[in-house]
Amino acid sequence: MRRAASAASPAASSVPTANPWSTRRSACRRRAFDTAPTAPSAGTIVLLRGGRVTINAVVEARTGVKWLSATLQTLTGQFAAHVDVTEKTTSEPLAPGRYIVLVNGDGVAAASRECEVKDGETTTLRFDLARGSRRSVELHQPNPNSWSTVDVVVIDAQGQRAWSMLGFTRRDEAESHIVVCLGRGVWTLEAKTDTGLTARATVQVTELAEVREPIVLDLH
Repeated sequence: MRRAASAASPAASSVPTANPWSTRRSACRRRAFDTAPTAPSAGTIVLLRGGRVTINAVVEARTGVKWLSATLQTLTGQFAAHVDVTEKTTSEPLAPGRYIVLVNGDGVAAASRECEVKDGETTTLRFDLARGSRRSVELHQPNPNSWSTVDVVVIDAQGQRAWSMLGFTRRDEAESHIVVCLGRGVWTLEAKTDTGLTARATVQVTELAEVREPIVLDLH
């Protein structure tokens, strides 16, 4: 009769067995190391979230003001965004940088402020707006069809761009008119067409009543 084999030999019992918990911890450490965030290398595209601008417009005697809007431009005059302040107060996301915010409205004097937009942040600007005088700007051209588009800019006494109409298109051969609302003070209006014609005029506003006589810009 054969004897039954022993349950385990001394050699077999001395072989160490792997600890399953230790193995799992090592795997987790490897995975954490493999997926750790790294600094972007050269050539990596980093997408910015952009920043926003909130317009806090306070208008004296706002009763009767039918519309109020803000235009955001770069410091060199390129259009960046438009906000209809009568419906909302915050812009869409903008690339980080410095901008000029131009605010005007129905019977409200044009005003502007410069601001800096930071990525992922909202910049709030307060405008204490006053009522203004509605003025018509008339563009006189030297010859028919001498230009197609024109940029008109209003500059305040401090040399700051307060209002602008960029890329205004002439519709026919007749004289072109633009309307702007100006507050009390001295204002300089400048115009430049796509064909290189320019004009400049200075006007002083002392009363807020509407003036029928236009501000004339003689393009030459």
